[in-house]
Amino acid sequence: MKLTNNNIIQIDAALLKAGIKYLDIRVELTDHIAAALEQQDGGFEPCLATYMQHNHKNLKALNRRFAAIAMKKTFSVFIKNIGSKRFALVAALSLAAGEAINWFLPGSPAPMVMFFVFSVPLLFDAYNPMFTLGPKKPVFSVGKYYYVVTAAITFISVWLLRFWDTQALSHLIILSYALLTAVADAKYNTTKKLFEQYKARYHAA
Repeated sequence: MKLTNNNIIQIDAALLKAGIKYLDIRVELTDHIAAALEQQDGGFEPCLATYMQHNHKNLKALNRRFAAIAMKKTFSVFIKNIGSKRFALVAALSLAAGEAINWFLPGSPAPMVMFFVFSVPLLFDAYNPMFTLGPKKPVFSVGKYYYVVTAAITFISVWLLRFWDTQALSHLIILSYALLTAVADAKYNTTKKLFEQYKARYHAA
């Protein structure tokens, strides 16, 4: 059986219907299914329906496997960004800015200012297309479970606000927010880098 471009689109639609929502995984599985169907004789649609029915559990297992590989890659890049010169520079600049505010404006809510500085890269990351589930945006498995990092640093940042007016802890809180800002920036850069890689590889619009 020789497949057409329309057949490839039908395979992708069948995978989406089966719950394979990530574009990169659907592309890989579409190639896998297409190769299998080309070895068969008969009508395309009956063969596809039979294949999907007989391999439903296997496809789900492959979906989980590919998602796990993508997640491992995401955190690997994230850890490398944590150890980069950019991370150290962002942390140092954030710390210097916080201490400058604390020094030149005694009694000012420097930790509160640091919280809003920290929020900027986190907000940019939150609106990255990788996590947009709109019908016109590609959704990649590389973002699966990555929200845990956002949840963790957001929780810590909000918890620290309890002590924003405690003068004795001001330097420690400013340091904490400086590090959180660098972590949020590293997360944003990880997301952006991987999204561009996946977008180019899978020719996503």
